[in-house]
Amino acid sequence: MAKEIVEPLRPFGAYAAALDGAAGDDAVAALLRYLGRDPQWTV
Repeated sequence: MAKEIVEPLRPFGAYAAALDGAAGDDAVAALLRYLGRDPQWTV
């Protein structure tokens, strides 16, 4: 579902380019990386 929503919006800057996956990524980390977000980021 994310691909259907994200890809049309990516060219407008709504989402960054997808990040490469990492060993041990769970489903949430994989989704965050697909959305161009770093799952290790903290505030």
